[in-house]
Amino acid sequence: MIKLAWTLVTLFLVFETPIGFAQSEAIRESEWIMHQDSFQLSGTLTVPQNSRPVAVLLISGSGPTDRDGNNPFMKNNSLKGLSDSLVLEGFTTMRFDKRGIGKSATHTMDESQLTFETFVNDASQWLTRLKDTFPDYKFIIAGHSEGSLIGILVAQHNQVDGFISIAGAGRPFEVIVREQLGKQLPGLVPESDSIVHRIKSGETVDEMNPMLLSLYRPSVQPYLRSYMKYDPKTEIGKLDVPILIVQGENDLQITTDDARTLYNGGNKATLQLIPHMNHVLKDIKGGLMENQTSYNNPELPISAALLEHVLEFLNKF
Repeated sequence: MIKLAWTLVTLFLVFETPIGFAQSEAIRESEWIMHQDSFQLSGTLTVPQNSRPVAVLLISGSGPTDRDGNNPFMKNNSLKGLSDSLVLEGFTTMRFDKRGIGKSATHTMDESQLTFETFVNDASQWLTRLKDTFPDYKFIIAGHSEGSLIGILVAQHNQVDGFISIAGAGRPFEVIVREQLGKQLPGLVPESDSIVHRIKSGETVDEMNPMLLSLYRPSVQPYLRSYMKYDPKTEIGKLDVPILIVQGENDLQITTDDARTLYNGGNKATLQLIPHMNHVLKDIKGGLMENQTSYNNPELPISAALLEHVLEFLNKF
């Protein structure tokens, strides 16, 4: 288990506004600011008036995905929809923009300085603030996609009461990349394997097929190197808290094999496979086009089955 280098942080509440629910009189949404190193990070705390003593820290997925589950190219409100639904059931939620993303973006950030542990440290500090604010609550981490592994590592180093993995990878990075490239660009698999091997061994790879540059650009290689150290199945096995693993069977990015692998690695895990749910937590009963279109449809509600399984898990605390 790695030893994380914690840094001194300062958090404070900036402002408070009613959330845009019909029940806004009973629900308050607050913007939180955290100063971590030289960066200003931003998050949203949402609290029902008659809150149950359980708070959920939501961690978003990879790339420029913000606290709501959106990125500059797609808006689906997946995590916002999950948060809103949990709040309506009486649970407090905290979701945040990861460093360099959304309202936590800054022009001074050097991507080459980011590591996977950077995001783990930041998420741990959001959890600490949440625990300081609600000292008598139970605390659950819910990580989506890459946020699942981030959440697993946060839970290893902090006292939490439960963990939820939603569409989380169960296999190492290089295995999933090889599988995805094999389906879409099989001719690039050998070069990708070579690049991965060189990055893991500590090299910086400057020259590559332009089609691989967005994935393996030199500035992101330190992050990938730190990410590749972790096997999700091994890491989830280090947790000694109740675990819920939820996976959609219509997911274009993560498979049910990943969910089963995580389940087999977890000590106190429950596995729930949702037949029609895709990667952005929407139920898709049509084909590929409908699935892809849902990534940019914020009006489409999150899967009812997902909410059912998550609530069943949370109601145990």
